[in-house]
Amino acid sequence: MGSELELQIGEYIAYCAVERNLSDNTVDAYRRDLARYQEHLLGLGCRSLPDVTRDQVSKFLMDLSAGAPDRPGLKATSLARIATSVRGLHRFAPPPGVDETPEYRELMKKRTLVSEHPIVRVHPETGERVLFVSTSFLKSIVGFSPRESQVL
Repeated sequence: MGSELELQIGEYIAYCAVERNLSDNTVDAYRRDLARYQEHLLGLGCRSLPDVTRDQVSKFLMDLSAGAPDRPGLKATSLARIATSVRGLHRFAPPPGVDETPEYRELMKKRTLVSEHPIVRVHPETGERVLFVSTSFLKSIVGFSPRESQVL
């Protein structure tokens, strides 16, 4: 049987695939990213997500950015994807001191963060219209089908 950390990551990957309906490529990328993250955490002695500190997460990302003698540092886009998968994993896990029960899971599903923001902004000095989009957070564009949102 796997470690508690391995089980937590496995549950999050299943959640991404089944409940969030992320693409196979995204799920595979998250799986690779989180396997690397798990190796890092186990090397630090962390056996469960509540054991992880903010400094340990920062060190993980900084090490990936800096690289090592046997591998170059990662580009900003790769780091952003890894940070997204790590952030999602930690948001998925219950906070320290909270037992993960079916009731807790149901409560978390009901409390998803949803907000609407304009994606076309006007630059305050030049008056130029620009797209203001974060691909990490944008799920869809109001008034467009999911497919149309994805293409845009």
